Amino acid sequence: MLKRSLAILLVFVLCCCVLCSCSPAEEFVMTVGNTGISAQEYEYNYYAQVQQFYSDYSDYLSYFGIDPEKPLKEQPCTVSEEEQTWADFFMDQTEDVLKQVFTFYNAAVAANVALSEESQLRVDAFVLAASEAAASAQMTLDEYLSENYGKGLTEGAFREYLSRRILATQYCDDVLNAAAYSDADYEAYYQQNRASIDKVDFRVYTLNEMFLPEDSAASTESESAAEVKALADAFADGLTSEEIFKDRAVSFAPESEKANYAKDSATLAKNISLSDLANNAMSSWLFDEDRVTGDVAVHETSSGVYTVCYFLSRYRDEKPLASMRHILLNVTKDKDGNSDDAAVLREITALYDRWKADGKTESSFVSLASANTEDPGSKDTGGLYENFAYGTMVSEINDWLYADGRSSGDSEIIKTSYGYHLVWFTGYGPIAWKNACVSGLQDADYYKLLESLQAENPVTFSENHREFLGNDN
Repeated sequence: MLKRSLAILLVFVLCCCVLCSCSPAEEFVMTVGNTGISAQEYEYNYYAQVQQFYSDYSDYLSYFGIDPEKPLKEQPCTVSEEEQTWADFFMDQTEDVLKQVFTFYNAAVAANVALSEESQLRVDAFVLAASEAAASAQMTLDEYLSENYGKGLTEGAFREYLSRRILATQYCDDVLNAAAYSDADYEAYYQQNRASIDKVDFRVYTLNEMFLPEDSAASTESESAAEVKALADAFADGLTSEEIFKDRAVSFAPESEKANYAKDSATLAKNISLSDLANNAMSSWLFDEDRVTGDVAVHETSSGVYTVCYFLSRYRDEKPLASMRHILLNVTKDKDGNSDDAAVLREITALYDRWKADGKTESSFVSLASANTEDPGSKDTGGLYENFAYGTMVSEINDWLYADGRSSGDSEIIKTSYGYHLVWFTGYGPIAWKNACVSGLQDADYYKLLESLQAENPVTFSENHREFLGNDN
């Protein structure tokens, strides 16, 4: 899909592996509608595809039969259904992306759509990231681009290619986001895709060899696995209530873990979607249409590891998504186990007082968060977390956000296992299950739009347009 493809392409500028190539002649090797794509732009996209693959599968290249030291056009592709080289495979991917990008780019140009301010900032951000990578490699930006994405690539051309790609994304997003869906649309999509939208709650307990008694007679991996399986079966036997499950979680736990398993949250899995589960047998069991409250099963989730599941409920999430900004200050302990809890509380209270004195504005919160938060996941966004589902955040924050009467603008200092959070609730968004439907509905709209536009944008290639690629040494 375009949005995914473009997102991948834009990440490419951050990759740093070097792939040298021949410098192609500056001519159109591909046209989409009335827009020509130069050999240089084609080559840039090709090497971006290769670099992203190398980055994603850096530890598995040999598994795919790829030797980075040899030309890709000399290596047979092991994942293709047809007989082709890895160079051919990546060129196929490149051409598919370019067909989509320029179909939407041409539509944007025809509609006199220009880059928005936000889109221009995205272009600038990617150029800045490439500049920083170049500086780190002790190169000029042009040298870095030329060495990584094809000889002769300059900052000007790089900006042009990024701008066209981002304009295509902007146009596509604007068209798709303008679509209005009715309750009937949501309901119809939900009924056809329940498994991918529903959530489940269940109790879960995982046992491995660490749970075996010290006097275990197991001397081999298979014997150990058999004992763990027997232990899991014993845990599951006669399991007729949550209370029994929670009691057994404590009694079966190693002595050092009993206090942890005494917590209600230790074995509770809430608001879990199908995509959250890695084990196929376990996910199939949990999302079986016939599953009812109280059902119990033991699943082998990896070699010698067994998981006991107690099913609670399956439902569609009717709660709204939430958004917040927060500042986190961690609480730490020294080597003697002494905590700086009180000092951290004073510090975050001082930040809270400063924010209130500044009028509790968003800009002042962003400044405080950027300068003070110790949460790496939101430091660059001014402490912002947007449109997350119920159960996503730690329980203390989740319960506060979804408390009855919660209103946009509410704020509070909240203590969690991470430390102290200054939380500012910015508001509720769409209902979670409907939001999950939007992606699927937009996918369908996307392909309809793409199909209609592609009829107006025929694709042609110059003769032997792939000859200059595939030599990577």
